[in-house]
Amino acid sequence: MYNRDKSVNRAWYDPVGWAGLDKVPPPTEALKAILEQRADIISRCGALRAEIDDKSRRLKKLGTELAAIRDRSHLDTPYEEGAGRVAELSGELDRLRSRLATDEAVSESLEEYAERLRAGERDPARAHISRAHRPASEDELRVSRVAEGWAAISVSLMIISFVGIAMFEREHLISMLVFSIAFFAFVEAGFRGRLVNLVSSANIGLAVVATLIIIYEFFWQLVVAAVLVVGLYVLWDNVRELRR
Repeated sequence: MYNRDKSVNRAWYDPVGWAGLDKVPPPTEALKAILEQRADIISRCGALRAEIDDKSRRLKKLGTELAAIRDRSHLDTPYEEGAGRVAELSGELDRLRSRLATDEAVSESLEEYAERLRAGERDPARAHISRAHRPASEDELRVSRVAEGWAAISVSLMIISFVGIAMFEREHLISMLVFSIAFFAFVEAGFRGRLVNLVSSANIGLAVVATLIIIYEFFWQLVVAAVLVVGLYVLWDNVRELRR
């Protein structure tokens, strides 16, 4: 009835939602729900088409206006403003068309789903479950026991290894400490199923360190290169202005 934090367990006050059935209509209402949802989508598609047509006409008008003032140097400001409006309107049209295509595909899927229901087909009883709980296999239980054993001895092994390194490998103290820490981290991540995340994080960290080293070693060369790039860009921009 209660969770460990003393709150009421959802399985007690909302068993249908806890089981994932709150999003599944009863078989007697499924077809009606599908048809209503499809009708809503069809209505939305009509509104989207009207909006797309309106904005397409506006975009064409703006395009013709830009074409008329493109080579007029005294109309650079209106041209740049118009180009900005064209880019913005083109982006809106792209999003609207993408949404329309998605809605049309969903509408077709709903129609096919309704036909299957009319034909007497039904979804699997467990189709609504996204994370089904299954009994642990023998391999999983075996790995779990090994992981529990490692958890019991890992801290002690780490302390013993640190003491051994400090006593017998003082000339390689830093490298051995790094190696031992990396070894324990990889083993721990492997047992926890986070080895891929650990490798990705290590790669990112090494890349950041390498970048900082490169910046430190070639700082002035990078500054000169940046200044050169800025100068070339300014030169190119000035030449472009002269040619307009």
